[in-house]
Amino acid sequence: MQKSVKKLPFIVSAIVLVVVIAINVVCASLSTFITRFLSPNTVSSATREAGEALATQIEEEGIVLVKNDEDKTGEVTLPLSLTTKRVNVFGWSSIAWVGGGSGSGRVINSTGGYTVDTGLLEALDKADIEYNSALTDMYKKFKSERNNYHTLGESTTTEIFYRLFEPSITDKKCYTDDMLANAKAFSDTALVVLGRFAGESRDCPTTQYKAKSSNGKAGSGINKDTTRTYLDISTEEEALLKYVGENYEHVVVIINSTNAMNLGFLDTIDGLGACLVVGGTGVNAANGVVNVLYGNANPSGRLTDTYVYDFKTSPAYTSQGDVGTMKYKDTENEYPATLSGKTKYDHYKGGISYIDYVEGIYVGYKWYETADAEGYWNDVDNVYGKGYEGVVQYPFGYGLSYTDFEWTVRSWDVPLKGGRLDPTGTVTVEVEVKNVGYKSGKEVVQLYYTAPYTKGGIEKSAVVLAAFAKTPVDVKPNETQILTLSFDVRDMASYDSQGIKVQGGGYILESGKYEFKLMHNSHEVSTVKNAKHTCNVGQDHVYSTDPDTDATIKNLFTGSDCTDGFSIDGSDTNANITYLTRANFKGTFKSEVASARDITPELRAHNLYSASDVQAWEEANKLDKEPVVGKKGTDKIYDSKGAIIDLGLQLGDPANYDNDTLWNKILDQLTQKEMEKLTAHGYTHEEALD
Repeated sequence: MQKSVKKLPFIVSAIVLVVVIAINVVCASLSTFITRFLSPNTVSSATREAGEALATQIEEEGIVLVKNDEDKTGEVTLPLSLTTKRVNVFGWSSIAWVGGGSGSGRVINSTGGYTVDTGLLEALDKADIEYNSALTDMYKKFKSERNNYHTLGESTTTEIFYRLFEPSITDKKCYTDDMLANAKAFSDTALVVLGRFAGESRDCPTTQYKAKSSNGKAGSGINKDTTRTYLDISTEEEALLKYVGENYEHVVVIINSTNAMNLGFLDTIDGLGACLVVGGTGVNAANGVVNVLYGNANPSGRLTDTYVYDFKTSPAYTSQGDVGTMKYKDTENEYPATLSGKTKYDHYKGGISYIDYVEGIYVGYKWYETADAEGYWNDVDNVYGKGYEGVVQYPFGYGLSYTDFEWTVRSWDVPLKGGRLDPTGTVTVEVEVKNVGYKSGKEVVQLYYTAPYTKGGIEKSAVVLAAFAKTPVDVKPNETQILTLSFDVRDMASYDSQGIKVQGGGYILESGKYEFKLMHNSHEVSTVKNAKHTCNVGQDHVYSTDPDTDATIKNLFTGSDCTDGFSIDGSDTNANITYLTRANFKGTFKSEVASARDITPELRAHNLYSASDVQAWEEANKLDKEPVVGKKGTDKIYDSKGAIIDLGLQLGDPANYDNDTLWNKILDQLTQKEMEKLTAHGYTHEEALD
């Protein structure tokens, strides 16, 4: 779709598929409950420990093992031997561990700062694993910490926000001969950390901006590499990986990134035995990384994105950041310049921005799997492989384990009416999972469907994830667990945005054959008996109303009567935007962005935001009576030690939700600044109001 928007993250990814674990905490009393959750400073040590333990468990289960080959000793690389008490930790990011992203994805530690309490090095310390401090000290001297980009966001340039720091392995001011020799003597095991930090405010750039170094330290100057994107490894990282792969018996690469990186180097650099994708670990959950490294926990995460060898194979590549962002013509003096006269945010300067999301529904695995089904990759032949194998390294849903599992399909329950699939029913399949390996672990079963597609008809993905399930507890060797996967038939309906069959737009379950498939990932169908099940829909079925609100389903943002008076797909402009279509992938895949276009009068009026607009809004929403603020009083919710007192308990009683007299005792005491503090800055955490 086409929008006038701020930039969105390029190669959107959550990195790991996390199974949500529910913990029921029984509180001794209502007072204790309210004290713990409304008074952050008085959270009990037991509650904090339980929270940290849960975070660690989520990290352990979310980590994705993408590679685990034999190392130079002939043994599988992971888990590391429990006798391995010393490790070398390479990579500058090892001392600048990534807890989360920027903006709303930021992580705040226990003291209110933006660095994590526990990174990989701290987690190794807690596990009594010694790491080479000479390497760590060198990295800290090169640059002591990651810049505080969490708060810089929009006020920094892309070159600063996404600057890479990594000393060259050939720089003798950093890696002296003695240091490298001592490191090999210190341990035959090397961990290499590759970190990428991204998030709200700026898309990942398609150019690398790397800090120049001088006398063993990172300087303010930059080197640009236009041949690699921010999410590719740098030449410095590549040289480091080659060196470590050649010189160490046991090598594990740890990807500590908020975005999906290009991991093609795992296929081309020798000696890299294993790789863990650990994502951002929050404040303390890096303990889980060490637990997985040493086999105290078995990784069971699955990728939530498709990992490819070349980002340019995605149609979304040209619909992001420094590639796809355009400015409407003749809008230089409009929003936000009309509001403040100038802006410090460089990506707002020069007019109103827009991006054409020409890829439509073909994002991530839905693109790569559908393109494969249509033969789009047939001509690919490169160092990685032929066809799909030369394009996709790790499919969506991919992940390895330290053990092996066998599946047995116990039953399919497919709702039928008159021998045809019932549009109002639910599909259920039971799968028995048996651990046939030698270590306890958890298994994930994924259920996909393929819907009938007609060339030139409603756009559809070749496969769609319908449901997934993970064994709730570790399955011991030779033991089994039963998983139940289900989804509503309605979930398979396609949205007819173009009104091909549903006038005005809507959801339709088209007639034809539907195939349900148990899969290990979006590309690999299970080979077990009855892994597939097919059935037919006799005739088209339109879902005309929303199941929760009963509202009529129709297009709201496109067409002649759309909301705000302009269509977000650009169909009411003269742009003639070409959208990707399964009917002709080769003819509609665009590697270049169309030139800037004129803005329509409706869109111009919608984006105009001046001081007079603010005043008009204030007048239209003026209160009949000014609220009481800053009234002096002595009423309090909790005492000086942070414990909830009677008034706080009364306010917490649902019976007093509408008790204005009771609430006003507190609310009238708040000043305007306190209210602004609570509402403007409390969106990511609790703001204390004394």
